[in-house]
Amino acid sequence: MLGAMAQPEKTRTRTTSGTTRKPPAKASPRAKAPEPEARNALAEAAHEAQREVLLDALRANGWSLSATAEALRLHGPSAVIRYIGSLDLTDEYEKARTTGKVKQGRPKS
Repeated sequence: MLGAMAQPEKTRTRTTSGTTRKPPAKASPRAKAPEPEARNALAEAAHEAQREVLLDALRANGWSLSATAEALRLHGPSAVIRYIGSLDLTDEYEKARTTGKVKQGRPKS
């Protein structure tokens, strides 16, 4: 005898209106940027240019993520945080935070 068999995982869920839908797909892990030594010269130049533009914008906006996002026409502060990570600016951001340069909200004009 096979014993107790595991029930198959449900693939659809029932909503309050009685219809069924698929559960949301699991998020795939984000691909990290290649290490600098693995990039070609053109990709490295683009990476460095983006890094400098973001760092200049952060400094010009008093490390305000909202103001920086607006200045660079990004979706919002979370996009700035993602770029900080992908452009290897985490150390600079942490240094600015510990020295009190990063403040909540928009800078006062």
